[in-house]
Formats: sequence, C-alpha cells, structure tokens
Amino acid sequence: YDKMYFDGTTYIDIKAENLFGEREVSVDISVPDFTINNDSYGSIDIHATEGTNDMIDLSVRIEKDTQSLDVLAYYDLKESLLNADISILDYPMSIFEFIIDDGISGTIGTTDVNARIYGPISDLKLQGQGVIKNGGTRIDYIGEFYKMEDQVIKIDEKRVDLTGVELEDHQGNTAVITGGLNHNFLADFTADL
Repeated sequence: YDKMYFDGTTYIDIKAENLFGEREVSVDISVPDFTINNDSYGSIDIHATEGTNDMIDLSVRIEKDTQSLDVLAYYDLKESLLNADISILDYPMSIFEFIIDDGISGTIGTTDVNARIYGPISDLKLQGQGVIKNGGTRIDYIGEFYKMEDQVIKIDEKRVDLTGVELEDHQGNTAVITGGLNHNFLADFTADL
C-alpha cells in the first residue's frame, strides 16, 4: 500500500529444537507501538510454530484500548492450504482513507468484522461480514458528510459489498447504496457505486 507507512520498533525471538531430528521452530514477534502514517494502532504480537506435523500455526493480535484485530491460522505445508479466522473489533474506519485513492475525508466511526481466509495459496478465498458503528465520511466530490450507523457490509476476495447501506446527510435525508468497493484481495481498491 503506497499510501500507508508502517512503523514501530520490532522485537523477534526465534527458537529451534531438534534441528537434526523432528524439529520444532517457533517465532515470536512483538511491536509495542505499531503506527500507520504516524497514527498509533497499538501493539502487535505474532506467534508462529512449525511442529512435526508439517503445519504452521499462527496467531496475530493487534490491540489498542477497545480495538483489536485477531487472526488464528494454520498453514498446511504439504498441501499449500491456508485456513485463517479473523476477528476485528472497534477498528477505526479512518483506515479506509489510507486505502481508497481519493474522494473521502473526515472519516469517523468503527467497524467490527468476522471473516475467514481459506483455500490453496494459489486460489485463496475470503468470506466475511462487518458492521459499521457510528460511522461517517465526507464525500469530497459532493462536499457532503454522510452518517452510517449500524450498517452491515459483506466482504469477499474481490469486493466490499455496501449494497443496502443507508447514508444520512446533515438534513436527515437518506440514500441507500448499491455497489461497493472492488479490490484484489484487499489491494488496489476502486469504487463501484
């Protein structure tokens, strides 16, 4: 993401046992103060282990105050299969200003997301659903700020589907979105509304 600058001091601990037998490797990574474009997103803790069963187990937690992002995953080395469960709570909607090229500003609110990434590495799938809480953003082209409260969105590997999301302007007028944001597995976002 060329609009996102990641920063934070990183600590890494790698342990390997039985290198010449049934090896077990574990990696712990921590970033006590992780920032994106100088905005703090809290701490990151990553733990990965590869045991004797040709599987890598992975857990990731990014946490700050009430916001958290948790990933529990396993990767089958023999079959090149990934299965990951993702839970996001109270994540700031303003992060979308980093990934949408232009057109929005002043974004507020949070989102909760439950999603799953799964399948062969060559053809990963993403399925999930989110809820926008106390959200809002300014559509720069129109010059209007729109509120979105308790709105459900759907996510897959190609689209953030906003169909049915209700927007409310400063006069209380409502509009319903048809369409969403196209992407290539959470990269190269384009609006299709």
